[in-house]
Amino acid sequence: MSKIIIAGWVEIPAEKRSEALDQAKELFEPTRAQKGCIDYAWTADPLNPCRVYVYECWQEPENLEEHLKGPWYRKMFETMNSFGLTGADISKYEISRQGGVYGPEGPTAVFFD
Repeated sequence: MSKIIIAGWVEIPAEKRSEALDQAKELFEPTRAQKGCIDYAWTADPLNPCRVYVYECWQEPENLEEHLKGPWYRKMFETMNSFGLTGADISKYEISRQGGVYGPEGPTAVFFD
C-alpha cells in the first residue's frame, strides 16, 4: 500500500476567506466518504489572513485519481475560484516510508525500522 499526501496552500482575499471556507465545508463530508480518503482538510492560516492550507491523505493513487475526476473535486475548485483565488501551491507526495515523530528518547527525524 502506498499513501498519497496532498499538501499546500491557496490564497484568497482576506475579506472573503471565512465565507469561502464556510461554503467549502459542505464538500468535506462527501469527500471524506470517498473510497480511500483517509483525511481531507482545508484550514485557515492563523497568521496569514489570505492563506488556506490544504491537506489530504489517500490510501492509493487510484483513489486520488477517482477524486480528481469526480464532482467533489470540481465543486471545491469552482468554490475557491469563485472567491477570487489569488495564488496556489499544492503538491502530491507518494509516501514510501512512514514512522512516528517520537522515538524512545523523544521527538526525532530518524526513522526506526
